[in-house]
Order: sequence, then C-alpha cells, then structure tokens
Amino acid sequence: MKLNSGQLGLHWRLWKRVTAVLFPDSAIRIPKSELDAKRHALYRTATGKELSLTEMNNADFDKVKGAMLAIIEPGNLNAQLHALAQVKKRALWRIDQLLVAMGKNRRFAEGVAQQIQDGIDPNSSDSQWQHERTRTSSRTRSLAELSPVELKKVMSALRSIQHREAHATIAEPQSF
Repeated sequence: MKLNSGQLGLHWRLWKRVTAVLFPDSAIRIPKSELDAKRHALYRTATGKELSLTEMNNADFDKVKGAMLAIIEPGNLNAQLHALAQVKKRALWRIDQLLVAMGKNRRFAEGVAQQIQDGIDPNSSDSQWQHERTRTSSRTRSLAELSPVELKKVMSALRSIQHREAHATIAEPQSF
C-alpha cells in the first residue's frame, strides 16, 4: 500500500460524501458492485489509468481527492485546487528535510535550481556546477515558484550532492 492511514481515512470519508451526492435517496440500497464500479470509474477519470486504491501513489490520490471534492462541492474551486497543490507541497517539504540533513538553507537549493535552469546538470560527476560563475538570468527563482517537475529535479540534485559530500567526508584522510 502506497498511501498512509490518514490518506486512506480521508478517502473513505470523502467517498461516503460522494455517494450521498450521487445517490441522494438513502432509502434505496445500492449494490456494492455498483458502488465499486462508480468508485473505480472516478479513479479512472481522475488519474487517466485503471488502478485500485492500493495502487495509488500520492499524485494519484491528489487527483482523486480533487475529483471527489468537485462532486461534493462543485462551486468550491479553492478546495479542488488545494487538493492538486499537494504534490508541490510534499516536494517542498522533502527538499526542506534534505536541506536540514545537509546543513544547508533554501538559498542553496535555489542556487541548484538556477544551475539546472542554466543547463548545468548537478547530478553529473563533473564538478562544473559547483564553481562560481556568471548567472545567465537576472534573478534566482524561489522554490515556491518552481513547478513540481522542477522541484523533483532539485530534490534529485540535492540527494546527489548529499551523497557526494558524505562520500567525500569518508574519503578524506584523518589527521591525528
């Protein structure tokens, strides 16, 4: 199972509200097979693929949650957009955790993002990306301005940097 218990609980609470909207006459008992078919159709519509709840990753869950909120509160665009923004929120949280572990701050990550934007691959073994150089753009974008795809690239680069720094520390001869 890829989702945590909080996400699973939220899913089933939202699904209960969805069924109340889809089947407002509570006096009629809806067969489980029909409910399951509706639920899986919602998953398929939201994610664009055939999957079960146990196969969903966080991004899939965010899309399904947004689709459910669209049914429950069709006039509440903010709730739907909030659900879709979770991918970015999780990526920023992971980057912050990496930065804490590395003893770095967000400015460091923004510099890495800038170098990626400038076409320098921080994941390469070449250390060119580490050297000070003239920036090709006028300003560094904040992490909050980056797309989820760009944040994933920054996260990957930070992991590579962390890995290289850890190995460099181990490889240095110790003086006694």
